Amino acid sequence: PGEGDLAAILQEYFNDRGVFQGRFTASVRITASFGVAALTEDIGNPAELVNCADKALYVAKESGRNRVVAWGDAQDSGEHQASDQEPGSEVSDGQAGESPLAADTAAVTAGNRGQESEPRDLKQLQSRIAELEDELSYAQTSLTQKDGRDTLTDLPNRLLFYDRVCQALAQGQRYDRTAAIIVLDIDMFQRINDALGFVVGDQLLRKAADRLVEILRSTDTVSLLDDNSASPTVSRTGADEFGILLTDLKDSDMVTWIVKRILDNMSKALEIDGHEIFLTCSVGISLYPHDGDNAEVLMQNANAARYSAKQHLSRNNYAFYSADLNQSSYKHLWFESQLHHALEQGELSLHYQPKINLQTGKVTSMEALIRWNNPKLGFVSPADFIPVAERTGLINEIGEWVTRTACRQARQWVDAGFVDVGVAVNLSALQFRQEDLHERIISTVADSGLDPQLLEVEITESVVMENYDMALRILEELHKAGIHLAVDDFGTGYSSLAYLKYLPLNTLKIDRSFLSGTVPDKQDELIITAIIAMAHSMGLAVVAEGVENNAQKAFLAGLGCDEVQGYLLSKPVPEDAVLALLEKYNSEDLPVSRARIPA
Repeated sequence: PGEGDLAAILQEYFNDRGVFQGRFTASVRITASFGVAALTEDIGNPAELVNCADKALYVAKESGRNRVVAWGDAQDSGEHQASDQEPGSEVSDGQAGESPLAADTAAVTAGNRGQESEPRDLKQLQSRIAELEDELSYAQTSLTQKDGRDTLTDLPNRLLFYDRVCQALAQGQRYDRTAAIIVLDIDMFQRINDALGFVVGDQLLRKAADRLVEILRSTDTVSLLDDNSASPTVSRTGADEFGILLTDLKDSDMVTWIVKRILDNMSKALEIDGHEIFLTCSVGISLYPHDGDNAEVLMQNANAARYSAKQHLSRNNYAFYSADLNQSSYKHLWFESQLHHALEQGELSLHYQPKINLQTGKVTSMEALIRWNNPKLGFVSPADFIPVAERTGLINEIGEWVTRTACRQARQWVDAGFVDVGVAVNLSALQFRQEDLHERIISTVADSGLDPQLLEVEITESVVMENYDMALRILEELHKAGIHLAVDDFGTGYSSLAYLKYLPLNTLKIDRSFLSGTVPDKQDELIITAIIAMAHSMGLAVVAEGVENNAQKAFLAGLGCDEVQGYLLSKPVPEDAVLALLEKYNSEDLPVSRARIPA
């Protein structure tokens, strides 16, 4: 279904207030990311050690969920050593399993650092440091729990803030007063930590906290509040997140004014250790009693509004909570939980669409396209669930399943006599954040028994440009293994011709947008002609997508296009219909060679 159809189907499970009407049976999976740094001669002090672990954590979070990244000797070459968990290795409630951190830490210890040969006193020092860190953590936790203060900023911590919100709501209910919960976080704080180190990051948080307190206790801010009200409460509720409680409000316009004042003042330059830093913040606001009648709901709704401001508005902006936000957030969570179980419950499948050689009329390859048939939602469009898979980190697991399934299916076509018919799979930009992606693909092909030349990997221009160096390295390794490489939707992305001469490509796929109408217009004709001429001069084959009528097919043949793909030839078909389609186009006894121009 399209986006509107999906929204209509989801709506059946929620009432007008956005409350789920059925039983929420799907479990919510908790994932974690770890950054690891070990004590070596290259790391000279504790601050640098923690900073390296913090950078490794950032890399782990960027490469997906459930990742452990060790910052090791490879940092000298600009690479990060990553150890990814196998699918299904998560430990949930009621399950026993080895800690992924313990397993990967053991690998780091026994790896290329050579710690087995280190002096005994260094090992004793490491052990003692670990003991002292445990003691310090326990002491800090005990102290924090006793006085309810954040040890870094000396602001109330999350627990104390929650308690004060509860007290404010009790008074608000008794005296019919309005209160506001404001959640603020610092945009791109992790980048500041990466660039300047966590010591500067901590100083920044302290100065940000001081600035917030100063803003909220200034005369012109307090004058907006009831003279008998308590001072606004500022709290540190997360790593780079602050909570603000405003009580005895006269109207919501006062909140808007205060929030704008906060954003304006927080964006002024901060001077830290000679560095001039400019902050931007994202703010979410919920109001009592309009957006909830208890502290937990109000804080949850303020966070939903903050997330909406961060995702949909420009930086340094704010959003008030609305019922639509909560309904959308809950639907997304439910949708994600359904997708989590799609693989294990066999709801995903592949359909295949042929690519036809214009000279021979034979099928040269089948493009694998993923489909999801959910018992509650029906058939869900990839346009709806692929972005969710990318956002949640499921795209890596799903991508591996697609490649494995497609290779096994192509092997069956070879066994049936279609020895030159290959299969093409699409890769997401997020999959290219896995440094061992090429190893995974090559291993999958080998396990299936398929000739590597019968697998084609399709990528978009944006995949290449997001991390050019890593993408180039991965593509070169795939090319060495004999796997064909194609750029999909060519002409719609960056369209940078400079990278083409460096990438080991075999094919360019012209995007369907250039074939609008029965026959392309003059401008599209010029673009298609130029792409075909350029590709052929570089030894690349050209495939045109979206061919829907004979006029388009004849037009492309006249320009020398190598292959076409589209509904004129065949819609995507399920795996059990592929052999009949191949027999229709490739019915001769002798197999037809794949129309490929060697790179």
